[in-house]
Amino acid sequence: MRYGAYAKDAWRTSLGNSKRFASIAIITMLGVAVLTGIYAGCRDAFVSAGRFYERQRLYDIQVTSATGLSDDDVKALAGVEGVETVQPERSAMATTTVKDVDKNFAVTRIGTKRLNQPYLQRAACPPRPTRSPSPNGICWTAARNSATSWR
Repeated sequence: MRYGAYAKDAWRTSLGNSKRFASIAIITMLGVAVLTGIYAGCRDAFVSAGRFYERQRLYDIQVTSATGLSDDDVKALAGVEGVETVQPERSAMATTTVKDVDKNFAVTRIGTKRLNQPYLQRAACPPRPTRSPSPNGICWTAARNSATSWR
């Protein structure tokens, strides 16, 4: 079988530069390995995040209005195709004076449909919901929804 001049030149060049060829092959293999690891890691992170969002019942869409939403608006949102749960929440901005300094704060009432449940990682909370809540006011609600060891 006859080889052309180009094939002979390529063969002689690769034989004469075997170290260069080996380094290019190793770099290529490392690149493929890194990209495979990134792909697998991203997919695992996506699955883990989805599990966490489902367990905490986090919402997908939040509808807000500068003038507020009425009960009819909430019913209309619940009637939209594909909407599983609608949880209206009330919030208000307030201002108070502490030591002659005005402080702004937001007051939010967490809804009753058990969406967006807080995730308790560590706290000293009351053992029953009938007792007074902790200073952050969310311990007993979160404790019923997470497997957390109490100290």
